[in-house]
Formats: sequence, structure tokens, C-alpha cells
Amino acid sequence: MQLLLLKTLVNMGILERIQLFRKRKRIFRYRHLSPVIDFAHYLNAKYGFFETELPDEAVKRILRERISHYVEKFFERLLAKSASKD
Repeated sequence: MQLLLLKTLVNMGILERIQLFRKRKRIFRYRHLSPVIDFAHYLNAKYGFFETELPDEAVKRILRERISHYVEKFFERLLAKSASKD
């Protein structure tokens, strides 16, 4: 059931499936494609954003901390695409 849900979210373009290289079996990791969805999920998981009111200044501070992560993922995908075309 869970695998079907993950496969559906990958097909919808919400998640991306990344294969981790192991010797014996294939293992996959899933992550959000959209930085906005990822940030909302991060805020909710870490701070209970949807249940509590987090001040705007705190959200801005957390976004400033996380923005480098999103830039890194952007360039990772960009370089992977350009390497696969060569």
C-alpha cells in the first residue's frame, strides 16, 4: 500500500525517487521536488506549523537557514541533467 502511494506521488511529480547504491539490494530514497512543499513539510514536522502559530520572523529566519539546502538541490538536479545529455 505504501509503495503504491509513493509510486503515485512520483508519477504526479510531487516526489522524486533516488536510488542509493548498495552491494546487495536496490534501495530508494524519496524527496519532495518542490521547495515550497518541502519547506511546509519541514516547518510542520519540526515546529508543528499547521497546529500552532509561528511568528513571521521565525519563519523568515528558518527559510534563510534552509535556502542553501534548496539551492544545492537545484544545482544538483541541473548538473545531473547536463551530465546525462553529454
